[in-house]
Amino acid sequence: MASTVDFDDVVAELRRLGLAERLAPNSRQDSVSPGLRLHRLTRAVVRELYTDPAIVVPAVVGLLHAASPDWQDPAAWPRWSELMPHAVDVALGERAEALASEAFADVRNWLGLYQLGAGLIPGALQSFRASFELRARSLGEEHPDTLRSMGNLAESLRAQGDFAGAQALQERVLEARRRVLGEEHPDTLTSMNHLAMLLQAQGDVAGARALQERVLEARRRVLGEEHLNTLTSMGNLAVSLKDLGDVAGARALQERVLEARRRVLGEEHPDTLTSMKELAASLSAEADGAGARTLKERMLKVARRVLGKLTSG
Repeated sequence: MASTVDFDDVVAELRRLGLAERLAPNSRQDSVSPGLRLHRLTRAVVRELYTDPAIVVPAVVGLLHAASPDWQDPAAWPRWSELMPHAVDVALGERAEALASEAFADVRNWLGLYQLGAGLIPGALQSFRASFELRARSLGEEHPDTLRSMGNLAESLRAQGDFAGAQALQERVLEARRRVLGEEHPDTLTSMNHLAMLLQAQGDVAGARALQERVLEARRRVLGEEHLNTLTSMGNLAVSLKDLGDVAGARALQERVLEARRRVLGEEHPDTLTSMKELAASLSAEADGAGARTLKERMLKVARRVLGKLTSG
């Protein structure tokens, strides 16, 4: 409470002097939360006075680290769009070059995950590469966090279509995780899952299926039947089954995944919408046109509702 009062007093004094204005929620088209806009002269003075990177950059990184919302939650994406320019400004600024803080590496990794999910692939590549380099210097190349950044970098290469580069990285990550964490550690299973997706993307569907079945069996045992990662494995295996001609087997898995995701995540979550889309494709392949159409109409209605919430915030 005291910090809020102090902040309000400072803002009131800045406003009284004409040096800042306080913005209410929804007062800007590009913002969904309250903010404080400094006069350009105030900003110039602050930049001039506070130039020591040992003070400024850690402070900014700390604020970004504390404010970073859940990148997996679509409702938080507008907040990420607000934070992203600040994170990029710190990341690209000359004063940040010599700093290698774990908090900064976290921010870059989270930023990359948001960018990857939003389809901003070049930005995601930059963020994950920066996060990996920071963590490799401060933690070592085989630290679990460093391997996580390397795996994310591989995923952004896959999204860009560089399957060979992505596979080389994923194989390095998988080998290190097996050695450091063990065969059935959740991170190791994630690497196996990502490698299977790469095999699938390059046409080796049978190889992908074999790896996916191993991952699914281990995740069921280690994480549980309705853990989000287990559901992801079930969905990925269903895609391989469909590609191999086992449409009935794919449909049975997809129905289980959709029912669980609706219950665990809610109907508006992107993973639930993905399950609806994949099940609709299987229904179409089984000549169940009416069922596929009903599901697609439901998916479109939910997607419009989600987009409406994001754009009206």
